[in-house]
Amino acid sequence: MNSIHEVQADRTKTLLLSPLLRVHQAAILLLVALSFYTNVRIGTLTAFDILAATYCLILLPYALPRFDHTFFVEHGLPLAASCLFALATLTSATVTLGTDEHLIKSAILAGDVFFMIIFSYIAAHLSALDIRTIQQALVLSSAVTGVVCIAQGKFGLFLELLPKPGQQLEFWSRPSGLVEHPVEAGLIGAYGAILALDLILDKRRVALNVACILIIVYAETVSASLTGFICMAGGTSGLLLLRGNVRLSTIVLCFAIMAGVGFVMSEYLSNTFFVERLARLSQSGLDYDTLNSRSSQMAEAFDRLITSPTNAILGFGYDPNTRIDNLDIHNGLLAAWYNFGIIGAVSQVLFLVYFASAMIKKSPDRKILGLIVLAVFLLFYLSGPAFFRRSVWIPLFLLAEKNRSRSLSLGQR
Repeated sequence: MNSIHEVQADRTKTLLLSPLLRVHQAAILLLVALSFYTNVRIGTLTAFDILAATYCLILLPYALPRFDHTFFVEHGLPLAASCLFALATLTSATVTLGTDEHLIKSAILAGDVFFMIIFSYIAAHLSALDIRTIQQALVLSSAVTGVVCIAQGKFGLFLELLPKPGQQLEFWSRPSGLVEHPVEAGLIGAYGAILALDLILDKRRVALNVACILIIVYAETVSASLTGFICMAGGTSGLLLLRGNVRLSTIVLCFAIMAGVGFVMSEYLSNTFFVERLARLSQSGLDYDTLNSRSSQMAEAFDRLITSPTNAILGFGYDPNTRIDNLDIHNGLLAAWYNFGIIGAVSQVLFLVYFASAMIKKSPDRKILGLIVLAVFLLFYLSGPAFFRRSVWIPLFLLAEKNRSRSLSLGQR
C-alpha cells in the first residue's frame, strides 16, 4: 500500500506531466497579473480574491505537501501568522461597534492572507514556472495599469474604471489605472520598474522591459505618487549599484537614459499634479500637508490605544465607526494593532520576519533583488495603508516562496 508521501508525489507528477500543464501555467500567470488589478471587482471582492481562491481549492489535492518537519520549518512563520491574524479578527469582534461589517471585512482579509500563501506555493512548486517568468508577468501587469493610468490622466479615457466612476480628476483624486488609489498605483509601478530592470540586467527580453519601464515612469508622473516615485528611484538605483556583475558603463547608460527621459518630459509635464506636488513639497518641507495628515492620524490612533487598556489588547475592530478621518491607518503595524489588537500586530511581525529571512536564502543577485523589493514594501508599509492592499503583498509572497521553500521536483519522494 502506498504511503501518504508516495501518494503526494504521484499527485505532483500527475499535475506537472499533464497535457494541460500549459493551460495551468497560463492560469497561474493570469492570476499573478490580476493580483495588481485591485479595482477589477466582482461585487465587494476583487477578481483576484475570487479566482485565486477558487483555483487554489481546485488544486488543493495536488498542492498538499509531504507532511514532514521540513515543510513546517519552512512555512511555520507564515502559517502561524495567518492563524494568529484569523484569531485576532475574532477577538477584536468582541469590542467593535459594527460587528457584522467587521466580521465580513475581516473574513475577506483573513481569507486573502491564507490564499496568498497557498497560491504562492502553487505558483512556485506546482506550475514548473521559472521565477523570471513570474517576474515578467508582474512587469507586464504593472505596465498595463500604467497605460490605463496615462489614458485616464492625459486623454480622459477609462474614467469608469476609477474607484468612483464619474469622479473628477483633482489633486486628491488623481488617475490610478486599474487599482484603488494613486499611491497604490505608484507602488505597483515601483515594483514593475525594479523587476523589469532586474530582467534587463539578466538580458531577458531587454527591448520589452525597457518599453515597460518607460511606460511605468510616465505613469508615475501621471498618478503623481511621490511615495511610488521615491520607491522606484531608490529601488532601481540600488539594484544598479549593488548588482556586482553590472558594468559601470551599463550603470552610467541607465542613469543617462533616465535623466534624458526626465529632461524631454519636463516641458510636457508642466502644470501637472506631479509638478504641483513636487512644488508643494519643496516649499513646505517637513510641513507638507500629506505628511501632516498621516502623522496626525497615527498620533491619534496611538493615543486612543494607550488610553484604553481593553482596546490596547483587543483593538477597535475594522469598521467605519472607528476609522480616523474615515481613512485606513497609514502604517501597517499600527493599523494591525489598532484594528485587531496585540495579536494582530504580532501576526504582522511574524510576516515581516518571514519575508526578511526568505530574501537572504538565495544567490547574491537574487538576495539583492529580494531585499530591495522588501525595502520598497517596508517604505510603503510603514507610511501607507499597505495592510489592506493585496497588490502590495503578492510580490513578496511569490519571491519568498521561490527563495525559501523546497522545489517539488518530479523525482522527489
